[in-house]
Amino acid sequence: NVLHVGDQLYALWEGGQPHVLNPLTLQNLRGPGIAGETDLDGLLADRTMSAHPRYDPIRDVWVTFGYNFDPQTSKTKVDLYELDTKNFRSTRRGRLQFVKDGPGLIHDFIVTENYIMFNLNDATVSPEAGLKAVLGAG
Repeated sequence: NVLHVGDQLYALWEGGQPHVLNPLTLQNLRGPGIAGETDLDGLLADRTMSAHPRYDPIRDVWVTFGYNFDPQTSKTKVDLYELDTKNFRSTRRGRLQFVKDGPGLIHDFIVTENYIMFNLNDATVSPEAGLKAVLGAG
């Protein structure tokens, strides 16, 4: 997904941090991250962000999430983000997170007036097989 916020153009993807592009040339701008990636001033320092943010018109914020599966604990941590519409930076202090047992492939969500709703799939992975997959030995 591509999102224009303020004077920045963000190329979003599921596997990591957003890339900052020049809105006129689409050139990948150099930032503090790798090849133009941005951690949004430290918000995403060790985390990912979804490519599918949702605009909440009632609160005038972008809502999105990122997740990470830990094969050692067999848990998926889901981080929730609220970003302002002027410079795409966090509107909240601290981390808002929930943990799901087992692996999760979370691709999309909806925002209502009172809730953020996810469809969480049930899946299991052998910790040994998951670790082998992460290490490329499987």
